Amino acid sequence: MGFSILAGLLMIALPTFAEEVIHWQTDHAKLNGPGCKKEIDAFVTTNGDDLSIVFTELGLDLASHKEKPNTGRTHCMIQIPAEISSGIFMAELIQQVTYGVTKTERSSGTLSTRSHFFGFPVSPYDVHVPYGTFINDPLLVSRRVDRFGPGSHWKKGWCKKNRERKGKYQAQMVVAGQKDGEAENLIMFVDGLDLRFELMASLAQCGGER
Repeated sequence: MGFSILAGLLMIALPTFAEEVIHWQTDHAKLNGPGCKKEIDAFVTTNGDDLSIVFTELGLDLASHKEKPNTGRTHCMIQIPAEISSGIFMAELIQQVTYGVTKTERSSGTLSTRSHFFGFPVSPYDVHVPYGTFINDPLLVSRRVDRFGPGSHWKKGWCKKNRERKGKYQAQMVVAGQKDGEAENLIMFVDGLDLRFELMASLAQCGGER
């Protein structure tokens, strides 16, 4: 494939903590799907509380060519064990996608994520590449911001006294698209190479506000 996807999952900023809070167990990470084989075309790395996954063969290419299909779909299932001390919750989550698009008017696409952290559902996030519009932009940014206040179910779940310290980040990433005929095209990339998904979290103590 002529391009790759770089999914910098979980670029996490922790302004209220001086030391590492999330302890990732990347040796036990599981990645399954086309173009999503650990240590072959998907590579997991960490830097403190930050986690990134680099994909080299995960993507969608519906170029204008008679041998190219008119629809396409690819996906990756992700499971990464982690340990987070009790008494801490994620007060804010930002899901961000940096991507590029080359497409004709009669094509459309989506990039979707469905994920859970320690069993708690993260808000669904979909990035839409709309039908009816010509796009040739190598650098686009889309983001979703969720904030969780004192009475939120999210905080109540994270702050339960019996919450397990060990859990998993689990996600399904899906890239899908379609075009009306062989003369149309749809390719998602960044500068011809990468697509990046990030999840940024600000953590806080359960007993107080930031």
